[in-house]
Amino acid sequence: MLREYEAGESDKRLILLCKEHGRLTVYARGARKPKSKFMAAAQIFTYGDFVLADGRQFLSLAQAEVIESFYNIRSDYGHFCCGQYITEICEKTVLENTACDDLLLLLLKTLSFLNRPENTTEDTTHTVTPKQAACVFLLRFFLFYGLAPETENCCVCGNEPEENFFCDEGLLCGRCAYLKPHRLKLSDAALTAVKYILNSELRQAFMFKASETVLNELSAANRLFWDGHFQIKIKSDEIMRL
Repeated sequence: MLREYEAGESDKRLILLCKEHGRLTVYARGARKPKSKFMAAAQIFTYGDFVLADGRQFLSLAQAEVIESFYNIRSDYGHFCCGQYITEICEKTVLENTACDDLLLLLLKTLSFLNRPENTTEDTTHTVTPKQAACVFLLRFFLFYGLAPETENCCVCGNEPEENFFCDEGLLCGRCAYLKPHRLKLSDAALTAVKYILNSELRQAFMFKASETVLNELSAANRLFWDGHFQIKIKSDEIMRL
């Protein structure tokens, strides 16, 4: 579930990301009542089996079974903010009734890393922070939409750059960098991380170690790339910057 909104005296309006159907708006009658059968399922981040009834004007929730609540995300403010950030991105970019199974898989994988106790991977010496999870999600999100940045040659002239200037299309050489008013410079470590995230298997894309400085570079590059391709304001991004 991407988002939940109050509706009427005791109902909820749910925004679901569904396999084969993409984003759907569904009404859960009485979901805010203490004894509602939908109380557990009608919570943000919840992954489950939902049976929907097709009314004349809207879909309504008929049955729901929780598969994974991702409860641990709600108990940590940083993890919760990251979860809000990535679900808001999906809510505001996926069209109604448009299949996006690969994006659903990406979302579930990111939430699963955020949900782990102490945010550890199976390798207990490695942790995935909310900022790292958000960086991986967004780069793979661009890949899903066919907007992955150019990471080998200059996106303007095609030459191999001597320095790692970066714009909303990818790498720039020093000569072409000044043609782009919005650009930044990435360290070699940050560029290596970008390539690793884009080219690894989905689960392995989260399994890397990076300093806070590198993660800040990745976050800045992602925001630059987002602003160049999506004219959509993500409210949760303001919290992620804190």
